[in-house]
Amino acid sequence: MIDINLLPWRPKKRKQAIVHKIIFSCLGIIVGMGGWLICHNLLNNTLKKIDLKKQVIEEALGKEAASVDKTTQLKNKYMDLLKQETFIQQLTNYQKDTRDEFKQIVSIVAFPLSLSEVHDSGKSLTLKGEIDSVDKLALFVSTLDKKKYFSPIRLKRMTKSIGSDHFDFVLSMPAMHKKDPDVNQ
Repeated sequence: MIDINLLPWRPKKRKQAIVHKIIFSCLGIIVGMGGWLICHNLLNNTLKKIDLKKQVIEEALGKEAASVDKTTQLKNKYMDLLKQETFIQQLTNYQKDTRDEFKQIVSIVAFPLSLSEVHDSGKSLTLKGEIDSVDKLALFVSTLDKKKYFSPIRLKRMTKSIGSDHFDFVLSMPAMHKKDPDVNQ
């Protein structure tokens, strides 16, 4: 059979519908891309503002951190001074003759001795410190042992400091204040 077009206006309408679809599709794409670009620019501007605020906050935190570091350093120095003050107070609490004797002994023996703590429990005197060789510690102990004020001396502990040539030591001795027979004569 032969196709007869009884409605001649339909192909024209179809062509117009296709043209309209293409035009509206292109317009939709253009509007969609425009909307995407606007949203993209808004988001980028918002992110830039957030980054600027973040930088301002980080700078403020950096300044605060520096002041906190200074405060921490000052606190550490203060704590060190308190430790030194406590050490000096402990030394000054001993009877005058014991302090003088101890000063005499330290001045007699010529070696680097670093005392970190002197503790008097009433019955015993404990010395904690650091020295650079075992021989010098032995010389220090023998010098103290010869004096009646500090005899007998007991070495409680001696360990080598990690990463250095120094030895940490703990000495214990009775806290009796005997009269030195050499002083009376």
